[in-house]
Amino acid sequence: MKYAPLQRFVVLGGGQERPVTLPAQIGPVRGANEICNLPVDGGWCRAFVPRFYFDAKDGACKSFVYGGCRGNENNFETEGECLETCA
Repeated sequence: MKYAPLQRFVVLGGGQERPVTLPAQIGPVRGANEICNLPVDGGWCRAFVPRFYFDAKDGACKSFVYGGCRGNENNFETEGECLETCA
């Protein structure tokens, strides 16, 4: 069974910043077809991280703002990564 890679976050609060490594997903990794059909999900944290997702309806990669936590795997750092995975 394959698992998603770990993601590194910076936790803010109490006047200190500290890096924390968290699993991106607990459970098996989904295939590209499943990932690319997931709806856009900005997550519920309040960061402002520009990202790209694949819009299966339009067949195109589009930009969105990721909040920094949660969300889903239809979340790519670059448009090129989105296109390579989903188009």
